[in-house]
Amino acid sequence: MKSIIFTCLILFSSVMMSQNDKQEQDIKKNEASLNVFNLLVFKCLDFSYEHYLNDESGAGISIMMSLEGEERLDKDGPYYFESFMVTGFYKFYFGQKPNSGLFSELFTSFTQGIYDDYYDDALSNYSYRREDFSQFAVGLTIGVKYRSKQGFVGSVFGGVGRNFLNTDKTPAVTPRVGITLGYGF
Repeated sequence: MKSIIFTCLILFSSVMMSQNDKQEQDIKKNEASLNVFNLLVFKCLDFSYEHYLNDESGAGISIMMSLEGEERLDKDGPYYFESFMVTGFYKFYFGQKPNSGLFSELFTSFTQGIYDDYYDDALSNYSYRREDFSQFAVGLTIGVKYRSKQGFVGSVFGGVGRNFLNTDKTPAVTPRVGITLGYGF
């Protein structure tokens, strides 16, 4: 009788272990996404890639490029001073499901862009000229991520980074905002 119970326990535990292995294999470790907010509002392409380190954290890179060039500064609509931005990030997830729910993100970014340099000429006339700039920022973002069973991902986030280079003539902060749609693989 003891040997039958022992055999059943071993079979039961081996079946349970194989199911755990299968569940771990089904969890996707990578994600690619597009920031549709930046595309629709600011006319910028913003792609992100994230690799999940474990159920509660992930690291990735985001690349943003303006589609309008310098003309964006002359229009009435919203625009970024940044023309190009590369952002590295590390996310901490606080949700009940793996890599989803509320998150906070630490990021660093390198940006290049154009700003309006206002100055007072010799005749006390205020004028401006367009100047190129490069910046390095460190910041914090908070947001929420939703994940479907089929692997589709959506997130909403907002944050800001502090610029460290030549901030007397360039923007003092770098925004990081978005509504993203993506897919886990």
